[in-house]
Amino acid sequence: MPSLGCDFCWVKLSNGDANMISDHEFTVELGRILRHRREMLYLSQEELAQASGFARSYISDVERGERNISIRNLYRLCQTLDIPAFVVLKQVEIAFAKKKSSQRKRARRDDTIAG
Repeated sequence: MPSLGCDFCWVKLSNGDANMISDHEFTVELGRILRHRREMLYLSQEELAQASGFARSYISDVERGERNISIRNLYRLCQTLDIPAFVVLKQVEIAFAKKKSSQRKRARRDDTIAG
């Protein structure tokens, strides 16, 4: 299975395993984090596009998780957003760790109720 790694983590990607992060889930969460950062800086998609050299439609696609962004383009966007790329990747990992934790808690609660 392919993996996307950063200095502190490994996030496994999958297209079918229920316990794994799908490629689409990953790109959607990455886009959500990038959009949040852009909004924190009070930048429009147009302003971010001009500052980073991308088309506004590309920024929109990335933020909606419709574009599988390359590491080079992620780095360029992160430079423009004044945040290290590894921090963005770590935030993706944390979001999925929280999601997985809440799923485990829900499963234990359901087992307790059913048992």
